[in-house]
Amino acid sequence: MRVILIEDHDLLAQTLQVALKAEDVEVVRVWGEDRVDLLAQSRVLAPGLLLLDFDLGDQIGVAFGLIEPLTTAGLTVVMLTGERNPLVLAQCLEEGAVGVMNKSVSFDELVEQIHAVLEGEALMTRHEREELLSRLRLHRAERDHELRAFNELTAREGEVLGELMQGKAADTIAEESVVSVATIRTQIRSILSKLGVNSQLAAVARAQQARWDPPQSS
Repeated sequence: MRVILIEDHDLLAQTLQVALKAEDVEVVRVWGEDRVDLLAQSRVLAPGLLLLDFDLGDQIGVAFGLIEPLTTAGLTVVMLTGERNPLVLAQCLEEGAVGVMNKSVSFDELVEQIHAVLEGEALMTRHEREELLSRLRLHRAERDHELRAFNELTAREGEVLGELMQGKAADTIAEESVVSVATIRTQIRSILSKLGVNSQLAAVARAQQARWDPPQSS
């Protein structure tokens, strides 16, 4: 039985390796200089149970985008993480992880859970899994509704709104864009109309509340 471990915390990784090897479980810790290297090393070890931390530090980043290619390679991916955000965990499941092991449990319990998965037991019920995925779908629907008006802005209107969010006045935006103030004011009126607000301050407030990201200036 092979367990592949992708974990950036040395103490946890080394302790798990020692504990599992003592019980005749082969443990291979994988690390790489970047995500491409990490995926290449992991694919060579398939099939097997892969314990994947969500936050792999500044060098690799978070696990989004890694899970799907790892599962496609034939690895059974389980998240071994302290992450508690249900939307984050749901996206991990959506990308192919079969379950989550929380680092906050006792070490003995963690080892027991690993053995259970190796023996074919599920880490969560179908109901628990579907509940998390339903929360993610609901969150996305709410975000789509929240951002619908912003998606109606033209690229230039988005840039102008972004500059208003930086506290710039219409004449400053006009000067920096080398256009007339009248042109900028026309664009601002269109922004207010599309967002259904009556002032620049209200438009900025709505954008901040919606956590809207302005486009990069061309």
